Amino acid sequence: MIKKINVFLCIFLVGLCFPNTLSATENTTPSGIPIEGLEEFVDKYAEEYIGDTVSGAAIIAIKDNQIVLSKGYGYADVENQIPMDPETTVLEWGSITKLFVWVSAMQLAEQGKLDLEEDVRSYLPEGFLTKLNFEEPITMLNLMHHNAGFEEYIFDLLFDSPEQLESLEESLKLAEPEQVYKPGEGCCLFQLFYFSSSLYYRRHYWSAIL
Repeated sequence: MIKKINVFLCIFLVGLCFPNTLSATENTTPSGIPIEGLEEFVDKYAEEYIGDTVSGAAIIAIKDNQIVLSKGYGYADVENQIPMDPETTVLEWGSITKLFVWVSAMQLAEQGKLDLEEDVRSYLPEGFLTKLNFEEPITMLNLMHHNAGFEEYIFDLLFDSPEQLESLEESLKLAEPEQVYKPGEGCCLFQLFYFSSSLYYRRHYWSAIL
């Protein structure tokens, strides 16, 4: 049996969607790392984990719509000694999708189509967020910071057949947790936060994107 491996995927979205927020120096990342030294910086970071806590990793760094770094580290398949390749290795997206959801949120905010401090219930369909225990509004910023106050629990992630799959809207209603903290007070990583945001984008803007 092929040994189960942990794959660590890093994707740097540098200037792809927010060119106006880049560092004043065109040859650096927003965090101030020189582009010419980016590979060395990532190499040193990867050395701390690859082969120890992580078997393989991949990075793609993009700036001004150009790939400035594409590199694999370690192995995609440890047993067969297949190296990690960012162009050919298939990786699970997992929480990397959060990057795209929040980038979309920031784009809509820049366009004036989304208020990050507005109560999210004004953007969602009726019947959502019915288990709230506090009067304080939940904003998009609360969702982005994982401090909307919901408890964390495990819900169905695996299914035996496609027929068991519910729509995103129905899944969100079924998976809604209890609110146990006032918004802004307790931090809890729960996938409902960005799934709810995804529903809003899909209902209002996905057709325009396509």
